[in-house]
Amino acid sequence: MIKTSYRIASSPSSVQLSDLITLDAAHSCVKISIPDMPYPTLEGMKTILAEMNRTRPEVSKFDAATMIDPSIVKAIEDEGFLKKLKSN
Repeated sequence: MIKTSYRIASSPSSVQLSDLITLDAAHSCVKISIPDMPYPTLEGMKTILAEMNRTRPEVSKFDAATMIDPSIVKAIEDEGFLKKLKSN
C-alpha cells in the first residue's frame, strides 16, 4: 500500500493528513456547510445596533443604512470565489 501525505494549506500552520478517506469526508462536510454569499442586510444591522445600544447608548445616533457596504461581498462574488470553493 502506498502512503501519501496530503497537505491542506488553509492556515499558516498546515495540517497533514495521510488518510484520504478522512480528508475526503472532512472536505465534503465543510463544502456543504458553506453558506451563500453573506450580504449584509438592513435588518441585520438594525439588530446589531439595537443590541449594542443596550450597553452603549451612543450608538443610537447611527443610521444603520449608512453602515452597510455590500461592495466587498459583491467583489468576492463577481470573481467567483465561492463558486470555486464549492466546486472543488
